[in-house]
Amino acid sequence: KKEKEEESVDPVFTREQTAKRFNVDLSTLHRWTRQGKIVAHAIGARVYYKESSIQGALIKIKKAT
Repeated sequence: KKEKEEESVDPVFTREQTAKRFNVDLSTLHRWTRQGKIVAHAIGARVYYKESSIQGALIKIKKAT
């Protein structure tokens, strides 16, 4: 039972880690977030991006090109 719970956890990444994965500047990531291309999740004053949000954004970006 515990193994299934661990598999369902969606890893989160910082703004810096996410920008690096997309190979873009933080300002570009911020613009994409404002435009709704990727969903950000705030915890207090910190912003994180879930793996599922990153994958969804990658799909959208690939379709646009």
